[in-house]
Amino acid sequence: SSNAKTSKSGTSTKRGRPKGWKPGMSYAAMRGNPTPKDWSKDRPKQAASRNYGTETRRRGRQPQATGLAIKQRYLRSKPGYLSFGCEWQESTNKRCPAELQNMETLRKHVYFIHGDAEPLVCFWGKCGQQKTPPEFVVKEEFRKHVEKAHLVPYAWHAGDGPQNKGIWTLKNDRNKLPSHLFDKDGKQVTPSVKDQLLEDTKGMLERKRKLREIRRQADENAPDE
Repeated sequence: SSNAKTSKSGTSTKRGRPKGWKPGMSYAAMRGNPTPKDWSKDRPKQAASRNYGTETRRRGRQPQATGLAIKQRYLRSKPGYLSFGCEWQESTNKRCPAELQNMETLRKHVYFIHGDAEPLVCFWGKCGQQKTPPEFVVKEEFRKHVEKAHLVPYAWHAGDGPQNKGIWTLKNDRNKLPSHLFDKDGKQVTPSVKDQLLEDTKGMLERKRKLREIRRQADENAPDE
């Protein structure tokens, strides 16, 4: 018939469902071909849950320790500052022992201590090691020489140094904001950090918790659509 076909062994097989088939029965088993053995049933079953210990771990990133105060961080950092030593040669083998905190105080030291002598002779560094150090009649010429030949190269090497004028400017008028926060028309364009509090990890988590609570209450009180 048209529903039968011949296999390689020469026997004819019918197409379609075998006679007597019911839902859930295997076609291969009814035709005399048993299904392959399911080896997965012989494997031992693994435990449904693993025991990681008696402690329950909280999901997410663990909160960090509370941050240190600004003063404590500063004391622990052990900062080091470069001293601005005066290189004025007071004698053949003796140099000025003054060490200043920044370039501005070094410049004042040179002009007020060493630049007020008569005659005006430059004994800074290599000039002081010469047999005949350069001598000046006019004070302005002396200052131009010291700036160009000595202080400017010194500043290029050591920088300006730490500046500590800002705190005194604020102490004179505590309620007055710094001028760099305003534009040329006097309008404040940059927010001030005055009285701003630093937020640690504990405070951040508490703020997020309150925000989630506010959102939850807003969702509960929202009108039905």
